[in-house]
Amino acid sequence: MVEETDPSSAYMPQIEKLQGRDDWRIWHQSMKINARILGFWNVIDGKQEKANDDTAAAAWKVKDLKATGFLMNALSMKIRIKLEHEGFGSDEMSSRQLLALVQTMVLGTSQEDIFNTIVDFNSINRQNFTSLDAYVTRLLHSWTKIRAEYPNVPDMWFISNALFGLKESNETWYEKWTTCLRCGDEIDKDKLVKFLMS
Repeated sequence: MVEETDPSSAYMPQIEKLQGRDDWRIWHQSMKINARILGFWNVIDGKQEKANDDTAAAAWKVKDLKATGFLMNALSMKIRIKLEHEGFGSDEMSSRQLLALVQTMVLGTSQEDIFNTIVDFNSINRQNFTSLDAYVTRLLHSWTKIRAEYPNVPDMWFISNALFGLKESNETWYEKWTTCLRCGDEIDKDKLVKFLMS
């Protein structure tokens, strides 16, 4: 087992850039080993979640940004262009979400998988997750799969599911956002995600 080390070490990995489905497995294995050496893997795989304490949360954010940069540098230009078309914004997406998006884009999904993803997406509830970040990450991962198959699906579906999943655990937020909708105010999906992730 490779131990996690200080990410400020001088080691700079040489990873073949991910090209697509054919090299996914080898690339993922190599990326994971190097991410562990650099001390990023626990952030990328979600085992080290964003802390509530301001100082620890800031340190986590720096580590996550470095992990995101590490992942981006390990992607071919073709994959990076696809990410841009998917609306990837490094400020709004964690390294864990980035890896999930890349995996979905590269490996694709079967009709059975997309059906299960839609059923799952419609039943995602905040109470089933240890943190709000984990809840939003799951929503975004499922949404990315759905949008890959159905690019014209409206963002309102994401917004309504995200809000409904908060109804029992964050009733104040749920009431605030649904009141805005009832009053005819528009809610932007990206702003809602940013609010939930902050």
